[in-house]
Amino acid sequence: MSSFFQRSYHNWEKLPGEFPKGDKIQFLLFTVFIVVWIVDLFLEGTTWLNQYIPLIIRLFLGVPFILISYLLLRYSEKELFFNTNPHNEPVQSGIYQFCRHPMYFGVLIFHMGLGLISLSLIGWILIFITIYFYNFLVNYEERILIEKYSIKYQKYMEIVPKWIPKIRNFHIQR
Repeated sequence: MSSFFQRSYHNWEKLPGEFPKGDKIQFLLFTVFIVVWIVDLFLEGTTWLNQYIPLIIRLFLGVPFILISYLLLRYSEKELFFNTNPHNEPVQSGIYQFCRHPMYFGVLIFHMGLGLISLSLIGWILIFITIYFYNFLVNYEERILIEKYSIKYQKYMEIVPKWIPKIRNFHIQR
């Protein structure tokens, strides 16, 4: 019986190189965003747009983003760490057949959901900084993936979008 807390990251070692200190920078960006988001929400520093848009509408817009982010993170984690993929093949199954970076996209969607709920202008500035960093991170990691998987990853890049998933039925040929 596997639960959220009983994880076996047996596939972790086969993931190609990541950006040095990328995890720490991601954590720092997320922490700064959450702290600034909460402080701005309570001090109402840059949330003046809230007086024009009722909370129920902001929740109606933001909560679906948060739910979608959860699904993207959950399914991408499942595919990376719990499904068996050939060792010398890029992950192209599951959610990865619709979006090359669903885990990163999920994090960005989560930020956007909170940004829609609070309408914090400083929060949105941090969201754009985070989007810029994640795009840099993805470009760096994709260069490594091309070196590791060569033409297989290049073909995958031609079919599957980097960020915004395309919902369609297809199976990537290996």
